[in-house]
Amino acid sequence: MIATIRSLSKGGNGIVLLSEGVCFVPYVLPEETVEIEIFPYKKNLWKGELKKVIHPSPFRREPLCKFFGSCGGCNWQHISYEKQLEYKKEILLYNLKKITSFPIKDINLQLIASPHIVDFRSKVRFRIQNRKIGFLKKESHQLQEIDYCPIINQVSNQALSRARKSDLSSNELIIITNGQQVLTSQDEKDRYLDFFFSNFSFSINCNNFIQSNLFLLQTMLRLLTDFVSRIKPESVTELFSGAGFFSIPLARLCKRLFAYEIEPANIRTMHYNLKKNSVTNISIIQADLNQSPIKNSDLIVVDPPRGGISRKLAAQIASGCQAIAYFSCDSATFSRDLSYFLSKDFQLEKLFLIDNFPHCDHFEIFAQLKK
Repeated sequence: MIATIRSLSKGGNGIVLLSEGVCFVPYVLPEETVEIEIFPYKKNLWKGELKKVIHPSPFRREPLCKFFGSCGGCNWQHISYEKQLEYKKEILLYNLKKITSFPIKDINLQLIASPHIVDFRSKVRFRIQNRKIGFLKKESHQLQEIDYCPIINQVSNQALSRARKSDLSSNELIIITNGQQVLTSQDEKDRYLDFFFSNFSFSINCNNFIQSNLFLLQTMLRLLTDFVSRIKPESVTELFSGAGFFSIPLARLCKRLFAYEIEPANIRTMHYNLKKNSVTNISIIQADLNQSPIKNSDLIVVDPPRGGISRKLAAQIASGCQAIAYFSCDSATFSRDLSYFLSKDFQLEKLFLIDNFPHCDHFEIFAQLKK
């Protein structure tokens, strides 16, 4: 069938309105006329497969990668980067309006683009099947073998090339880089890779979490520490603290910090980082935050998984502090959690859209809230 794309949805797909319901089509842009084949998905929902672009958008671009469309990673390489940023802003504002009923005109949203749109990934996880390395195809368990990826750093691509010639008996390959050096899951398990910032160093291994964009790590730290410096908390509670990337600079801006983390690998690395940076005012607490009580503090810093936080945890946060610093990588769950905090007398002071993920529909959000 021939259809016109109405807009882009959260998830990055184009929306086509059918008499039977809504159809989601990948690899298209708003206002394009396209030929698609449609398949039933759920009640009143359909999936579309792009067959031909009849009238392309002026913002359509040639993809950077020869695997685009078969690899399940990037889904927006066909869109100019400037337009990607506009669409991400529209998606965030739509979810804020729909889920929180927040007056859009009152939102002070600042958009921070990635300084580089290639070679930016700090960490990548490849799948290995039948001694081949790659990413899973879109909505599939089939492997798309990869020999080069333009969004990962050049030293990471070199590590990928070496790995393809090595023993591939495991089921995954993890590569992390600081831009100059690289560490892989094939290396010794007790090795660390060092990241250096203005007044501290941060070390991780392949089992630890790190924000994905090499060129926005310092920016995320600055946004957080500027907020903390302005409100001057005596105590801070940090939830989902990982290996201590935010913890170390935060500890130097308060008297006491309580860092909550559940993963043993992250906790071991955090202890290593605290010792390395001579930080002594952090208490590390291993806990499942869906079950455990948290310490009240002047400021609570939250950086949860994509699913956001439980209502029980949100209630503890709202009653246990005067200010919240909230990082999120999902606009829908962020909007849901923000709506709750707004109902508990918090005000949204500043909101940032940080484009950690060029060429796909994901982005990072940072919100500053005060009672």
